[in-house]
Amino acid sequence: MTKWADAIARTDVPESIRLYQQAQTIDRRNGSENGAAVVLNNLGLIYEAQGDLATAERMHRQSLAGFRLLDDKRYQAVVSGNIAEDRMEQGDLRGAIQLYEQALQLNREDTGNVAFADYGIANVHQLQGDLEGAKQGFEESLALTQKYGDQDWTANAMWSLGNLSLQEADFVGARKMYEQALTIRTSAGEKLSIAETQLALASVSLEKADSPVEQEAMIRQAIEVFQQQKARDDEIVAWGLLARALLAEGRGAAAKEAVQHARPQAAKSQNPEIRWRTAITADRIETAGKNHARSALQIAARRELALIAAKSKELGYKGIELDARLALAEIEMKAGQTAAGRARWTRSRRTPRPRGTS
Repeated sequence: MTKWADAIARTDVPESIRLYQQAQTIDRRNGSENGAAVVLNNLGLIYEAQGDLATAERMHRQSLAGFRLLDDKRYQAVVSGNIAEDRMEQGDLRGAIQLYEQALQLNREDTGNVAFADYGIANVHQLQGDLEGAKQGFEESLALTQKYGDQDWTANAMWSLGNLSLQEADFVGARKMYEQALTIRTSAGEKLSIAETQLALASVSLEKADSPVEQEAMIRQAIEVFQQQKARDDEIVAWGLLARALLAEGRGAAAKEAVQHARPQAAKSQNPEIRWRTAITADRIETAGKNHARSALQIAARRELALIAAKSKELGYKGIELDARLALAEIEMKAGQTAAGRARWTRSRRTPRPRGTS
C-alpha cells in the first residue's frame, strides 16, 4: 500500500494521502515502527506540497523520533533535511541552515543525502540574496544527482538553476534549464511538477515581453492542475502571474480580478515568501493607473510595502526586501511624488547588491 501511495504521490495527491493513512493504521496495528516512520515522513512531504507546513513539520518530527528509536542514521538525515525545508518555507532561514548541516553530519556517506542538503542550503542562500553561493550549491547538487542517476532530483536542481537565472535576468539560461527539467518531468508523468515548470516558462516569456495571450493560456492550465492537486501555494503564485499577463494584455480590470483570487489565499499561506511576493505584485497592479498620492489605495499600498521591506529585512530575505523598496519607489513616482520616488529608487539601487548579482 505504501509503495502504491509513493508511486502516485505526484500524480494523484488526494488518493496517495488516503493510501498513506491506511498504511499508517496497519503499521501501528502491527507494531512496525519503521513502516510508521516512513509513512509519516512521506505524508509530511504531501502536506508540504499542499502548503500545510505546520502539519508537515509535525509529521516529520514524529517520523524523526521513530527513526531515532531505531537508531537509523540514514533516515534521520533524510527526515532532518525535510524538517529543514519545512522551517525554511515558514521563514526560519537560520534554523533551516542548522538543520541541513545536521543532516550532513548524520550521513556524509550517502551521495543522495549530500545532494539534498546542498540543494536545501542553496535555496536558503538564494532567499538570503547570496546568489553566488546558491548557484554553487545547485550546481554541486546537480552534479551529484546526475552521477547517481536520480532523475527527480536532477530535474529539481535544473529547475532551481532556472529560477536563479531568471532572477539574474538571464532569460536564455533560465529557459534552457526549465526546458531540460520539463523533459525529465514529462517523462515521469508528474502532473504537479510539470505544471510548476510550465508556469516558470510562462514567467520567462512575460519577463521577455513575449505574447502574454499565450502565457495566459498556459498559466490557466497550470492553475487547474494546482487546484486538482490542492497545491495551494503554487496556485497563489499562478494567480499572481496570471494578473501580470492580463495587465500586459492591457486588461487592467481582469488583472485586478486575478489579484483578488490571490490575495485572500496568500493571507492564509504559512510561507512568508508567498504572502510577501503576492502583496508586492498586487500593490503594483492595483496602483497601475495614475493615482493621487493621498488616495486610500496609494496610502494602503505604500504602508504594506514598507512593512514587507522591514519584516523581510528582519528575517533575512534580501531579494524580497529590495523588491518591496523598488515597488514602493515606483508607486511614489507614478503618483506624482517624483523626487521622493527617485530618491528611494536610487537608495534601493545603491543598497549593497547580494553576492553574485549584476
